[in-house]
Amino acid sequence: MATKKAKYQKSFESLEMIYADLREGKIGVDDLEESLKEALVHLQACKEILKKQGNKVADLTKEIEQAGQ
Repeated sequence: MATKKAKYQKSFESLEMIYADLREGKIGVDDLEESLKEALVHLQACKEILKKQGNKVADLTKEIEQAGQ
């Protein structure tokens, strides 16, 4: 699980850096497409990890509810 956390954290931090660079005007027109493609890769990775974790939490919640009955 540490690997997923590390991957999520790394992707999220990369997204934050790209966003900050965009807001501060550090990414020029020539690099914009590449930066946005990189952001998309990181965003998809975060989304997939969150989806899997959400499914695991839902499964565990069902097990806990069944155990309590």
